[in-house]
Amino acid sequence: MTSSAGSRWVVVARKLALPSTTTTTAVLQFQQLFNQRSSSLSPSWRRSKSSIPSSSTAYTNDANEVYECASHNAATFDHQYRHILSSSSTVGGGGSDGGWRQRQMAITKLNPILAHATLSTQLIPPSNNSYPSSFFPPYAHTGIVPYSIHHDTILIHDTSSISRMKNAATLARQLLDYITHPSISHAGITTDQLNSLLHYATLHHPTNFAYPSPLNYAGFPKSVCTSINEVVCHGIPDSRHLQVGDILSCDVSVFLEGVHGDNCGSVVVGDVEDGILDEMIGGVGGVERLSWDWYADWLSKYASSSSSSSADASGNNPPMENDTSSSSSAPSASEDASMPIKRDWPTYSLPQKTNFASHEEEERIITARRLVQAALESRDAGVAACKPGGCLSDVGAAIHAVADAYGYDTVRHYRGHGISSEFHCAPFVKHFRNMDALEIVPGMIFTIEPMITEGSAECTEWSDNWTVATMDGGRAAQFEHTVLITEEGVEVLTLPY
Repeated sequence: MTSSAGSRWVVVARKLALPSTTTTTAVLQFQQLFNQRSSSLSPSWRRSKSSIPSSSTAYTNDANEVYECASHNAATFDHQYRHILSSSSTVGGGGSDGGWRQRQMAITKLNPILAHATLSTQLIPPSNNSYPSSFFPPYAHTGIVPYSIHHDTILIHDTSSISRMKNAATLARQLLDYITHPSISHAGITTDQLNSLLHYATLHHPTNFAYPSPLNYAGFPKSVCTSINEVVCHGIPDSRHLQVGDILSCDVSVFLEGVHGDNCGSVVVGDVEDGILDEMIGGVGGVERLSWDWYADWLSKYASSSSSSSADASGNNPPMENDTSSSSSAPSASEDASMPIKRDWPTYSLPQKTNFASHEEEERIITARRLVQAALESRDAGVAACKPGGCLSDVGAAIHAVADAYGYDTVRHYRGHGISSEFHCAPFVKHFRNMDALEIVPGMIFTIEPMITEGSAECTEWSDNWTVATMDGGRAAQFEHTVLITEEGVEVLTLPY
């Protein structure tokens, strides 16, 4: 969940879209960039609130290089889809965009995500032999988040705490991959149905059953945040049916072994080549296809066939099937070992849609794809900026640089956060340029979860006190990782399993 800048309340917004070749390459470029920058610094180099000026050379140069890298990726995307983005010159943040941005914002305004007519509340299981009191976070049955004197204290995690945090983060990622799988988050399903699936899978996971953290957090009525199109974050699942071309962000969080795991990803609904899903699920349909048991069985078979045929020497998942640069741009096992971040290959990969029902559908999907790619790159740039002795301002600068390169904006009011037994606590991570010179030190665990908008980043909160939407109707996309700062750099806890 995201943290609000103006209050203690914090919640969710993210999704796991399938990265394109360009995006995968960009992640590696960001990692290499920050490795090189860090290696040029003295081992004793440290920055703190008293030692980093606004004109810091490292701060400025890193962000500039990230901007150049992201500008190249944006230009590559725009060239690939120039028949749709023909007169786009938004790379660099200015110029004409060929009208597609205004058209898409107009479409969203004509078909807005409406406030909920009626909302049902997800039932919370009682405390019993199956679910002892320790299974629940303290707010589960009251809706009241207890005040803690440690809320503004940055926790340095010990070995035991890190182990539990890894377990919770791993489960959160498993569930995110499940609920955003294109056979599940498909056109026609409602977000309320997605919530029911996620709720059941969390409570009945075969090895690590857990509590869905959003449920009754300060009264939030559901087990997952589902944000569509212009909804930036904290969307409440309801009876709206997903449509082809929607951007769906799912923020999945769990409470396991007394701590929270948190991540988010965005997908473009229906952006899968015709016939692929039918072939993949082998005729299985309805509730059976949507179940966690079916997904886990399918994933096991997929992982087995992938690893036996094309896993690399380091045991990592292979690049995506449509990643034409995999053999040349993917690092070797030895190169991968030196990286601060493991590669975030998707657990599955499916060819993106090439046959469109109309020019309007094609533009809707391609422009959504572009925004999702920018959000994914911005998160990965923010993660790559994390290193011991760095500052939180480095994270915001890197994220903002990517948004600028694509001609988008980044939301200011909602932020990443520390996470442990408390869902949201210090440090609070800004996803925009700022002067937060708080030093990053080993043992910190926090989330990085930028929300990128195709128009203005100005937002408004609905009367339900949760749903946050852009004021101009521009769509938004979000990705989130939970990261651990180590002596060597940064470890991403919410990677695919």
